[in-house]
Amino acid sequence: MWLVLIRNFGLSLPHSNNDLKGALAPFLLTKKVFAYTIKQGDNMIFQRYYFKRIDSTNNYIKNHLTELDDGAIVVSDYQSSGRGRRGAKWDSLKGKNLTFSFLKRDTYDLTHHTLMQATLAVVLTLKKYGLDAKIKLPNDILVNKKKISGVLIERIHSNNIIYSIVGIGININQIFDEKSRTSVKMETNKSTQRSSLLKQFITIYNQITSENVFDVFKKNVIKPAEVKYKNNVYRWIDLDKNWHCTLSDNVNTLNVPITEVEFDYTLYL
Repeated sequence: MWLVLIRNFGLSLPHSNNDLKGALAPFLLTKKVFAYTIKQGDNMIFQRYYFKRIDSTNNYIKNHLTELDDGAIVVSDYQSSGRGRRGAKWDSLKGKNLTFSFLKRDTYDLTHHTLMQATLAVVLTLKKYGLDAKIKLPNDILVNKKKISGVLIERIHSNNIIYSIVGIGININQIFDEKSRTSVKMETNKSTQRSSLLKQFITIYNQITSENVFDVFKKNVIKPAEVKYKNNVYRWIDLDKNWHCTLSDNVNTLNVPITEVEFDYTLYL
């Protein structure tokens, strides 16, 4: 059974009993179960850490910034303090969904591009499973107008480096009573292996380049009917490659950074 697990998670097979004991040791720990690296050509290297239970995968990265490589992924079966946008709690049954975070280091602020790339990678991954996923700005992914995933980015500035911690939750095998939430299982009527979906996400994330991300992103966005800017309601017109929104109130047309726009969920089409 252990050899099957090792193969499934991409670890190299041992050549002796001592090697086998060493390979299995990470599985015997109570918290951190394994760590390995996935390489995708010259793109990001993902070193993966797996926990059965943790307070928050984002918190783990924040507490180990200098120890983790760029692209390190932290995955957990259960997060006791998982959260979404504006501190909203992310409820997820143990072992049912995919909850993970990864680290990106940059010398200048690429937060918007990172959010765009991450949300788009989730959408394209779900499409591989036959789901017509769409992005609901700023950070939700919907299927059939129901939330299936969310992305949260936290930034830390230190020593001229910007650390972006990208937290992602994807509903995989959980059945929800709320009409506003769905999962891969609810949409496909079959269970999905979480590790396979994560590997698919990593592959797709690495295939998205700065040249193609924006155009593909816009094709997969649900256009908001209206948004709020400085407590006033405006019609949403467009979004440009600099992450500036064109807004209108039928009198004035504004071009403002997306970070200054408030997305009121009741105003969506």
